[in-house]
Amino acid sequence: AAMRPSLLHGLVNAAAYNQKRGASDLRLFESGHVYARSADASQPVEGFAEHTAFALAISGLAQRQSWDTPERAADFYDLKGIVMAVLAASGVTEIEETPRPEPTDLTAYALELSARGQRLGILARVSDAVIEKADLSAPLFAAELDWDAVVRVAATGLPTYAAISRFPTVERDLALVLDSAQPVGPLAQTIRRAGGPLLQEVRLFDLYTGDRIEDGKKSAAFSLVFGA
Repeated sequence: AAMRPSLLHGLVNAAAYNQKRGASDLRLFESGHVYARSADASQPVEGFAEHTAFALAISGLAQRQSWDTPERAADFYDLKGIVMAVLAASGVTEIEETPRPEPTDLTAYALELSARGQRLGILARVSDAVIEKADLSAPLFAAELDWDAVVRVAATGLPTYAAISRFPTVERDLALVLDSAQPVGPLAQTIRRAGGPLLQEVRLFDLYTGDRIEDGKKSAAFSLVFGA
């Protein structure tokens, strides 16, 4: 059997196979073992570390045309929503996002996810060169998670009941002006850390450039929910 370093190449091939047979709107996933170079002498295969990976990919339409809605192509944020839902269902919290805008042989750009000091994986748009070589008919967005790392940082045990607070929550909006190239994810994480135990939710609800915002800047508006 081949010692695969990643599941993403297989998903690219699966997407190409399906598109050539008329399936244009794709939702693919695979779970399996992958291998990476390692100096850990305790590994079964010398020079390599094995872990379980979970990968998924989307392409085509995210929404078909209807009488009241236009069709919409799947994009990076559809993929991110799916991945975040999987991690949330697995009990992973306090996820840190690190943009990786530099292209690689496989990806045009990527977002790296981590939690509690553990690298969880990446989300990416597959590069144009790979799309062209595989003869794909639409952009492909793919993610690969180190499932062993997900298990290590996930909440354990059965869900427990938490009494509803007798005190109402308080919502406040916070708008900040920052450089247009600055990613918003790390800023949201800083707000969460600074908010302390009473800050229950941080949600970005608006990004604005234009009138009253100087060139090279953007306004990011967050909704903050506090509760005891």
